[in-house]
Amino acid sequence: GVSGNQTATTTSNVVGGVTVNALVNAETPAIGTQPMGATVNQGATNATLSVGGASVSDGGILSYQWYSNTTNSPSGGTPISGATNPIYAAPPTSTIGTMYYYVVVTNTNSGVSGNQTATETSNVVGGVTVNALVNAETPAIGTQPAGKTVNQGATNATLSVGGASVSDGGTLSYQWYSNTTNSTNGGTPISGAQMRPMQPPTFAVGTVYYYVLVTNTNSGVSGNQTATETSNVVGVTVNALVNAETPAIGTQPAGKTVNQGATNATLSVGGKCK
Repeated sequence: GVSGNQTATTTSNVVGGVTVNALVNAETPAIGTQPMGATVNQGATNATLSVGGASVSDGGILSYQWYSNTTNSPSGGTPISGATNPIYAAPPTSTIGTMYYYVVVTNTNSGVSGNQTATETSNVVGGVTVNALVNAETPAIGTQPAGKTVNQGATNATLSVGGASVSDGGTLSYQWYSNTTNSTNGGTPISGAQMRPMQPPTFAVGTVYYYVLVTNTNSGVSGNQTATETSNVVGVTVNALVNAETPAIGTQPAGKTVNQGATNATLSVGGKCK
């Protein structure tokens, strides 16, 4: 509605400018010592895994999460419940085979302007390999003991077990047992009877049963260090002694009175048949 210039402008002072600062993210953790794999026996408790010297310089807080994996890869693993420390002290060792593990270290810093968390994944360890336990070998008995029938007081009732052996380098030991029944259960260990031949007592009439327990002891194996094998049970029958029969006299001799020089003074004893 004016008759002259219909627009007018005024220029402000120049401002100091708009400065755009770069975002500061949480620092990625540095891992000092990578975890190492282990080879252990089934049921072992010494398969501990650890990651050492993880650190940041931005004041953030570090946290840990261990993962297990069926393949040798630091991705695609399964988080392990409760395994949230630098040391994972109890990887399972009940199953034979190899399992792989790695740990993710997280730095959380709520004071930075950018990403407040940063992670670093450890190397995947060469695996925790669980080997089957090796037990002491069960002895093989070559020749079983044989039963005997002897007379009371006999010294030839010796029992023996032959050819017991193992191939694992263990040491064999023996323990004989006696039993009142024809069984390898419930016997009584015989004091001092720790050798392969054994001399059973023969002073009592009747039958006693015997067997021997052969034990292999091998302290060099990872599993059970002893293994046993029980022999067949055998009987030793002791018969009562049969003595010569005492003679029975049927007719006792009778005295005589005769004249000097007589020839009829014969004495006799009469037999008695049975």
